[in-house]
Amino acid sequence: MGDFFGILAQKPDMVLTAVGQHVLISLTAVLLGILVAVPAGILLTRRPKVASVVLAVFGVVNTIPSLVLLGAAMIVLGLGFVPAVAVLFV
Repeated sequence: MGDFFGILAQKPDMVLTAVGQHVLISLTAVLLGILVAVPAGILLTRRPKVASVVLAVFGVVNTIPSLVLLGAAMIVLGLGFVPAVAVLFV
């Protein structure tokens, strides 16, 4: 725990930059999720058979650990903002 506070005291600008990047990635993924999920939810309420298939597929996707998904995304998309947002979005 002492290392954490030591880094915080020595490099506060670096820590604030990292926190800002984290917040930006998270907000981007959440906003994309809302833009896709709300219309999809409205459409799926009108088609219960399709909804059951979609929910089953995303139930399976939800069981994949995030780190595994991030590793696969990094192989395909490389490092950076896009793979991180893509994994959080999924």
